[in-house]
Amino acid sequence: MNAVDSVEKDLRSEVFVLIVAGGIGSRLIGIGSNDVPKQFTICNEFGETWIQVTAKRFLGFGIPAKNIVVITTNDGQTKLAEEQLIGLGVFSSRIHQIANNYDYAGAMIKGAEFIKRINNDAIVINTPADQHIIADENFYRTIGRAIDAAASGLPILIGVRTTDLNLMKGCGHAIYSNTDLGEIKKVIGFIEKPNAEKANELLNSENSALNTGINVWSLETLFSQSKDIISNKRKLDLEKVDQAIHRKEAEYINRKESRHDEIISLDANSKLTNYITTEATAKITQDILSEVKGWSLKTDELMEVFDNLHVAVGSFVWEDCGTYSSLYKVLKKMPEDKNAKIGGGQYYSKYCKNNLFFVAEGYCLTTYGVSNSFIAINSIASKTVVVVGNMEYCQLVKEFGEKLGAGTLDSYSYSIESKNNHLQRTMVENLIVCFVGIDNHSVSSFKTPQNEIIISISNDIYDR
Repeated sequence: MNAVDSVEKDLRSEVFVLIVAGGIGSRLIGIGSNDVPKQFTICNEFGETWIQVTAKRFLGFGIPAKNIVVITTNDGQTKLAEEQLIGLGVFSSRIHQIANNYDYAGAMIKGAEFIKRINNDAIVINTPADQHIIADENFYRTIGRAIDAAASGLPILIGVRTTDLNLMKGCGHAIYSNTDLGEIKKVIGFIEKPNAEKANELLNSENSALNTGINVWSLETLFSQSKDIISNKRKLDLEKVDQAIHRKEAEYINRKESRHDEIISLDANSKLTNYITTEATAKITQDILSEVKGWSLKTDELMEVFDNLHVAVGSFVWEDCGTYSSLYKVLKKMPEDKNAKIGGGQYYSKYCKNNLFFVAEGYCLTTYGVSNSFIAINSIASKTVVVVGNMEYCQLVKEFGEKLGAGTLDSYSYSIESKNNHLQRTMVENLIVCFVGIDNHSVSSFKTPQNEIIISISNDIYDR
């Protein structure tokens, strides 16, 4: 019996996969954007997107397509999920949109509530939409054992052993009792993103595993053990709504005193009925909703409610792929120069090696003398965004993403730990270039008569 067949067919029909597909991937800004977040971008040489690969991973395990549920947080994500997953058999009715700004754990709860309306007895595999996993026998065996354990009432997280020190420093770890036999171990603690010394210690220990962020549990276990924290979060939500309504009442009452508005009746019990116009109704609702943005429920908060949390420890290839360096590690590279390229655009390079290039459709990239770097070209928020960085500084790009999202950038270029870089002639409107941990590089841009945008990047001190 292979790993895929290790779970009984009757039980497999009760298993749902919940893909949490919110967010944009802020450490990969340039690839991910508000319009097309990272999880919906191409991730391999076959033209597949992250969320497609994630869905196929569990379809390959035998989970029915009708049992795959996707959580999105805005209309754009919902549309992208439908476009990319319908061809795999995923039902559009299983793509569930929730309010923005839920944390990952809050999104899992909302997804579980949605699944409960479909199947009250479901076992749920919760997974991010954008991880790199080689779905081999080892992975499927670990998932199968986790499902069996979850069916018996245990909440399970999926852990993996690794010898990659850099990966260990960038991820959280589950510490477990080494007296337990087999792959299912009782969790006794967590360590988040250890320093080099602690990571080395964990590397040589026999009671820790990387926390992959994949969880498996039954709905009965989840809701029976987390009912108090869910109740408290809902209470806080109601308090936020009440406070927001009172603020808006005062605001619009004060506004009414200074001008004459058309009066309408909404609710005889609300002060707002006498002071609100038809046009203001939608504005009030939107203002209140914007103040109630969803549960601030961290994953570690949720894990703490389980008194019998266990980890299924596996030995399979797993990468978070949350940074340019971790993404470069898993991509297929050209044998002659070790460059990796994704995206639907074109690129040409000369004397370049060990780089990651992301070129969105409609763009062309040319590079000269660039090495050990990441370059991304994309259309974000009506701008042509170019990110050029040293791979060792890739974590810092998040700063640029935050400023870009906030709309606080007022120049053509932005530098982080960089110097002596140049943005030369540009024929492209709304262009912004970010340099990250890199020196002595130049960027030029051109627009062809066919409206194709060409970005040229060179190392100014490259010596053949």
